[in-house]
Amino acid sequence: RYKISIASLHYPLRGENIWLSHSFEKYLGLCESIKTKVMVIHDEVPLGGVEPYGKSLREISEIARKKNIKIALENARTNPYFLLELLEYLGNPDNIGIAYDLGHANIQLGNKEVIPFIERAKEKIFHIHLHDNNGVYDEHKIPGQGIIDYPQVIEKLKNFKGYGILELSWSIETDYAIRKSLENLKKFGLCNS
Repeated sequence: RYKISIASLHYPLRGENIWLSHSFEKYLGLCESIKTKVMVIHDEVPLGGVEPYGKSLREISEIARKKNIKIALENARTNPYFLLELLEYLGNPDNIGIAYDLGHANIQLGNKEVIPFIERAKEKIFHIHLHDNNGVYDEHKIPGQGIIDYPQVIEKLKNFKGYGILELSWSIETDYAIRKSLENLKKFGLCNS
């Protein structure tokens, strides 16, 4: 009726052992039922380091592949370059990539490295989280109200075939936040209508 498509489903952050493949299978089934092509998960590295993480991701990758769903690892707490190393460790599977959170990257890498990461990882970025901040705090401001160079980000994301979402603070009035974000993104060259 409303012709709304859901760009992604974010895997639950709390309450489940996210490294159990049967837990993932349940949420991948939900993705399938709502016709979502990307499941975003935080980059939590379990006890034991990369090897058990890699083993779990390989299992999850196979389940997701059968359902034609991509897994996007978000740079929530980890430097996004670690995600590239992890993907290399996994053999660069075609259905596991990165959910590049621009605000988190601005804090993790520093403002001058946000765009070079896009240049290096563009083919592995499946999903983008759009928000802004001052480079110190994860403020989830409207794009253009912090220090991220959004016109340059948009330029580097030309021909990006993934999905993007606004991820804004709950303290901003919703209608204003959406209206101002779209206005800024149009000004930066991302939105046409």
